[in-house]
Amino acid sequence: MDEGVQVEQVENTYITKTYPNHYTLVTGLHAETHGIVANEMYDPIHNRSFSMEGPEVYDAWWWEEAVPLWVTNQKAGRKSGAAMWPGSDVGIGGTYPTHYLSYNASMPFETRVEKLIDWFSGPEAISFGVLYWEEPDESGHNLGPESPLMDVVIADIDEKLGFLRGELKTAGLYDKVNLIVTSDH
Repeated sequence: MDEGVQVEQVENTYITKTYPNHYTLVTGLHAETHGIVANEMYDPIHNRSFSMEGPEVYDAWWWEEAVPLWVTNQKAGRKSGAAMWPGSDVGIGGTYPTHYLSYNASMPFETRVEKLIDWFSGPEAISFGVLYWEEPDESGHNLGPESPLMDVVIADIDEKLGFLRGELKTAGLYDKVNLIVTSDH
């Protein structure tokens, strides 16, 4: 790696599902503390169900046991942007990011990056941004992590991260933004 740092070992939160891990990344809390313990959940005390693909995903009740970084940033008087990050299109404590995109699997990675770059450099410039992208998780689940086809997926990811770096450089943001690339499991 020519630039940056690499963490040798990361211990993901248990259960290794998308929503619990993504919320851990932006709250700093384990799933049992922030409350998003699975992609599909049932609360027997309140007789309520949650599915990452259902309308209840937009119910702040599920998300308000913790404060994600974009809410902290907003409350500090700064602006935030979130492209398809779980929970970012929910009014947590009544607070939304300044800019956000609800999840749309058909939106290409490049379009997501262009939106984020616009948010960092636009009239309501953000000081914190998060971007969700399905890869390599989606392909790993579909193909199997040991599939030889995963080499093609990894090469595509490398190309797309190069696109992200190039767009940051073109926008004059490359030396002004701390870029963290991570995964949920």
